[in-house]
Amino acid sequence: KNNIISTVTTGNYGSQPTVFLILGENIVVQDLTIDGKNEYLHGIQAYETQNIVLKNVTSKNNGKAGLVVNGSQVTIKDFTTLGNTWYGINVDRGSGVTNPANLTVKGINTHNENNADIYVDDKDKADVQVNDTEKQYTITEYPHDGKTGLVYKLTPEEIIQTERTEIVTMDTATTYGDAGKWLFNRDQSTRTPFEFNTDESVIGDGALYVLPIGSENTSDKFIGEFFAATEISNINEFSYDYKIGSGGTLADANEFYLNVYANFGESDPNKFYDCKYDVVPALGSTSDFTTVIFDPAQLYPVTTRGGGSASPYICPDSPADMWTHYL
Repeated sequence: KNNIISTVTTGNYGSQPTVFLILGENIVVQDLTIDGKNEYLHGIQAYETQNIVLKNVTSKNNGKAGLVVNGSQVTIKDFTTLGNTWYGINVDRGSGVTNPANLTVKGINTHNENNADIYVDDKDKADVQVNDTEKQYTITEYPHDGKTGLVYKLTPEEIIQTERTEIVTMDTATTYGDAGKWLFNRDQSTRTPFEFNTDESVIGDGALYVLPIGSENTSDKFIGEFFAATEISNINEFSYDYKIGSGGTLADANEFYLNVYANFGESDPNKFYDCKYDVVPALGSTSDFTTVIFDPAQLYPVTTRGGGSASPYICPDSPADMWTHYL
């Protein structure tokens, strides 16, 4: 934890002096600070390798780049660059390098360089990619030397934050999995009556009301499905408000639960799920609405799918940690 490498003694590779050079595959570097002491070198370089994860790492005061992704596949999360002369991060295939260069950006990252936070020298060079999963950066083209580079700069937080209010009074999806759409009581064998009315409201003019569930079919329930169809890292939170209706008791709070179904990146996007997270309220009210929040960074009871469509990995207790399955 909180380890520091501060040196002016460097290793050369590909004619690039570097403080911390990564050549092996399937490596996780966590809780580390690289300080280049303003020497003319790179802080970290991943050279022709893959499955590299840098988590809670800082690279600072390097005379060149804080991080070079040189023909490698690298994921950063909560990564910091500061005081680096050239730029924060360079993604490229250097001289003689043929492997793809791929940077995936997750978490909360910080830069204070005067130039590019992330720089791609030639946007037309094959197999060079920056995957900004949380849409944190603004991209500007930079013409130079007969080619066009890409300059990535962190977008101010107030521009990133968005909020949307949508009025729904019926199904908005035409089929299962329509991104950003709703389906209500898709399973006709267990459906229970519901309606949208103006008898109660938290926001807007009304709410969804589920009529009393009968006793003839003990499997009857109301199910509303929202197809977020986005990466967990792009979700700040889901929330909903509920009120226990007439005839119910406070003990019924756990009946107003939320299941979050998530897949690992390599699974088919239309797969039912790899991981199922259960958000079950413990408190409720018969007189007021109660808010339930799903925060991906929190811990939840989780089911890892087995059988013929088994999950490729064991699901973590925190949805936000699904990306760390290879740690």
